[in-house]
Amino acid sequence: MKKLLLCFIASGMLFSSSINAQREQNQVVVSAGMGYSIGQSVLKALLNATLEASGTNTVSSIPIINVMADYGITENFSLGVAYSFNKFSWSDSSIDTSGVISSVDLSAARHNIGVRPLFHFGNNEKVDLYTGARLGTSIWALSGSATDSQGNSTGASTDIPTGVVTVQALFGVRTYFTDVIGANFEVGIGNAPYFVAGGLSFKF
Repeated sequence: MKKLLLCFIASGMLFSSSINAQREQNQVVVSAGMGYSIGQSVLKALLNATLEASGTNTVSSIPIINVMADYGITENFSLGVAYSFNKFSWSDSSIDTSGVISSVDLSAARHNIGVRPLFHFGNNEKVDLYTGARLGTSIWALSGSATDSQGNSTGASTDIPTGVVTVQALFGVRTYFTDVIGANFEVGIGNAPYFVAGGLSFKF
């Protein structure tokens, strides 16, 4: 953690001698990519250890998917919205004494929506170094279904708003390959969706 923060600080010092303000007023930057969460990885590992010990299938998941849009209020300050999605899935089957095969499928998907005020350093057209915060909340969509080889099936689904505010301190950088397209990398500290994330950014 300390090494990552030191890298961002060093980058800021490197660019500050030759740049003054980062972005244009009224500019929109849309970013999309994937992220990684330490907490969710630990939870998945614990669940799978328990499931493996009981002889059942393990939990699978998809990477955290992120979409953000940031609007330049001034050259140094932007306000944006963010959406993150990730999903855990589990399925297994069994055979009863009469030879009927039953399968069960369960899934838990998290939708996190937030706002992100950001402060941008410098006005280099190729590099955007920024810091800020993300404030939001999550909704968990739970679903399950069971089917047997006789064609009988049942299922249910529900959405559960957590009611918990997610707070994340952000440190990020965008590097542009052209006037429009670039790559982004972020580190997030807090209880929001990801610890590290990366992807592509598009200026409009």
